[in-house]
Amino acid sequence: MKQLELDFSYRSHRRAVIDDCKRLAGLHVIEGTKRINLNACEAKVLLQKIAEYDVCFMSLPMLAEEAGISERNVKRLLKAMQAEGLLSIEKHAAEKGRFPCNRYVVFYSELSLKICPPQATPQATPQATVAHNLYIDRKKETTTTESPWDVVVVALENVGVGQAAKAAAKAQERGRLPADVLAQIESLKGSSPGVIFNQVCYPTPKAVTIAKPKPMRVESREQKRHRVFMALRDRLGRVPFENEIEECLA
Repeated sequence: MKQLELDFSYRSHRRAVIDDCKRLAGLHVIEGTKRINLNACEAKVLLQKIAEYDVCFMSLPMLAEEAGISERNVKRLLKAMQAEGLLSIEKHAAEKGRFPCNRYVVFYSELSLKICPPQATPQATPQATVAHNLYIDRKKETTTTESPWDVVVVALENVGVGQAAKAAAKAQERGRLPADVLAQIESLKGSSPGVIFNQVCYPTPKAVTIAKPKPMRVESREQKRHRVFMALRDRLGRVPFENEIEECLA
């Protein structure tokens, strides 16, 4: 209880440690000849239910129901966490008129060490220091060559385009040459920065040639007669007479 009062006196601190419990590794129990690896997410949910109280007296069935885990897995998780020193389980004998119960206390300091173990800082050896210094000297000697797209960015900044790097990247994505982009910037120098940005990013598409429509096929007299015959038959509900067809063709 001392560590609970001193190290983790604030409920928010304890909640933060419990939230990181999904990274718990190595939780397992030995049952007979089998080693059973336990789920860290289930351990997190179980610890959340226990951590709602400073000292928890819930029974196993109630813990299983609250956490949504089977009672068997609750027993396994409690046993594994007790073996790791993350949890204290004290058995209370039955008093007059009461049932026996367990008392659960979470050791938050041990839990935080289990989740984020301290890492030893590597000490630099003299050989490593010399090699590092040589690497820095060589890095200083190397000269960086300017990319043609860097020239495009500078040209865009000179004409007042605020998002020059974004415009150059868009032009590069579209497979355009830096020389073409620079020529376009020169031609649009008097325009507003927004117009230049749009022209560089989204150039005008090529003119699309529209195909001429095919000439309509001339209908012969026989085809026209057949079409009129079918239309009259559908309308009258009978075979049309010859004079009726001639009237429609006239």
